Amino acid sequence: MEPTLASSIIFIPAANPDAAFFSDEEAAEILLDEGADGADNFERLPLQHTVAAYFAAQADGQTAVANNFRPAIAEALHKQVARPTPRLVSDAFTDKEKILAKARAILGSKEWEPTVEYLGRYKLLQTIGKGGFATVYLGLDKVTNKQVAIKILQRSTMRFPRRTIRLHQEKNLLMRLCHPNIPRVVDFGDDASVVTDWSGCNRPYLVMEYGGSKTLEHLLLREDSLPWSRAKEILLPLTSALSAVHAAGIVHRDLKPANILLPVLLIDFGIAKDLNDPSQDSDEKDYVTGSAFYLSPEQIRNRGIDPRSDVYGLGILMFEMLTGGHLFIADTLEDVVYAHFHSPPPSLRELCPELNISAGAEAIVLRALAKKPEDRFQSMAEMAAAIEACE
Repeated sequence: MEPTLASSIIFIPAANPDAAFFSDEEAAEILLDEGADGADNFERLPLQHTVAAYFAAQADGQTAVANNFRPAIAEALHKQVARPTPRLVSDAFTDKEKILAKARAILGSKEWEPTVEYLGRYKLLQTIGKGGFATVYLGLDKVTNKQVAIKILQRSTMRFPRRTIRLHQEKNLLMRLCHPNIPRVVDFGDDASVVTDWSGCNRPYLVMEYGGSKTLEHLLLREDSLPWSRAKEILLPLTSALSAVHAAGIVHRDLKPANILLPVLLIDFGIAKDLNDPSQDSDEKDYVTGSAFYLSPEQIRNRGIDPRSDVYGLGILMFEMLTGGHLFIADTLEDVVYAHFHSPPPSLRELCPELNISAGAEAIVLRALAKKPEDRFQSMAEMAAAIEACE
């Protein structure tokens, strides 16, 4: 059974967690078939796949489609220059410098900005986030004169009913939550007639409170690693938000730097699991849901997912915050997934002796990253108490 990659979610058949990911040619074909909507997933596909899709579109005479890959290439190229990681270019796949040179040649000197349009009472000001199945805009509510964040499904997602259902589920889950570090739902609709890159397309949209556009990912790109005092300022409100999420019977399942706005706001509940909704289990029985660098072992097995899966996810976040690097480094995404399942986490203090990471902070991270959920912190409150006590 072949793995299926969709949106910002990485799907791997549960029966075969070691299955190979798509080749360069297959990835290009997928991206072209999705009308370039899928080109913005920087964890799903390495940079060379997006570059290949650009040239494939050009060769096929689809100039407009090729141009839609430019923002994704620009973002991926920026990340590659700022913080090299195997998620963008795999040295084992092809010559790294040649791929980077091709990406720079594609971009040239032109800046690519989103089209500014209106959505009812909301004016779309600019794009502030874009994944494989949705785009998030900074908007202005003309009634309240307040800025809002507007998440609109991309056109290609309309062929996949599950993604539309996901946006409805995200709205419903957010409406069950009330916490200062979780955005509040402002509005929701099913008729987003927006002329952006593709005209005349009605798509669902979700309007939320705007909490800024700078993420933990941006901070790590700039600072690389964080001292414990700064990490603690982020982790404590984040654990508080996650405690509220778990108390509502929800598991976030997608904790990663890009989903943490600063100052702390936990965003993107697009693949969150509702523990009170058994229908979700049947819908996902053949897939593993999550991002490869941030999967817990039970997500790979696709069973036994509970709040302790987010404990593992937060452990990965802590590892990245304190060391400035990914928990597991490998040439391919399937090798990263395999490592989550089988490889012990490295010692932070041995990996980065120059950073003076305390034994207490390392102990918290390593306990959170235990392969068996019963060996981790048993609740987010327990983990928060350990973080609070650590100096």
